Amino acid sequence: MLPFSTRAAYDLTFRDDSQDIHSIPIWSSRVPTRVKIFAWLLFQGRLNCKINLLHKHIVSDAVCPRCGFDGEDTSHIFLNCPLAQRIWLRLGFTPSGGIEDLWACPTPAATDHRVWNLVLLITLWKIWDSWNAMTFRQQDHYSITTLTNIVQDLMLWTHRMRKPEEKQAASSWRSYLSSRLHVPM
Repeated sequence: MLPFSTRAAYDLTFRDDSQDIHSIPIWSSRVPTRVKIFAWLLFQGRLNCKINLLHKHIVSDAVCPRCGFDGEDTSHIFLNCPLAQRIWLRLGFTPSGGIEDLWACPTPAATDHRVWNLVLLITLWKIWDSWNAMTFRQQDHYSITTLTNIVQDLMLWTHRMRKPEEKQAASSWRSYLSSRLHVPM
C-alpha cells in the first residue's frame, strides 16, 4: 500500500476521465483570453443568460429583451432568437442542432476551414456583445452591424496568427464575410 499524499488525493478527486471536446478548439484558438473564457463558459452551460440569472435570483424573468421569448437560454441567444438567425443567414449558414454542433458546421466553399474555430468564436462573441448591448444599454444592434463587427475583429485578430497559411485563411474569410455585408435580406 502506498503512503497517503495530498497530491494523490487531489488528483483522484479532480481527475476528469472524459475529454472535454470543446477545450482544444477554444484554448488553442487565436482569440483574446476574454473570448476564450466566454466560449468556455458558453460551452459549459455556465454563461449568464436570463435562465441562469433567474436561477441565481438576479433577474425576475427570463424574457429575451430582443424578441420577448420567455425562457431565454444560450440556445435561444445564439441560435433561435430572430437576431441570431438573421446573423447566421447573412453569414450563409443554417445551424442545425445545438451550440455544440457548430464546430462541425460545413463552411462555405470560398473559405478555408483551418480558421473556422476562430471565425466561430468571433461570431459567437459578437452575438453575445450584441445581446449585452440590448440587455444592459438598450442599444439595438442589427445583423449588419454585428456582421461588420465580426469582420473588424477578424481583421484585428489576424495579427495573432503565426503561420502564413493561417493568415491567408483568415484573409479568405474576411473577403467572404465582407461580401456577405452586401447580400440583400
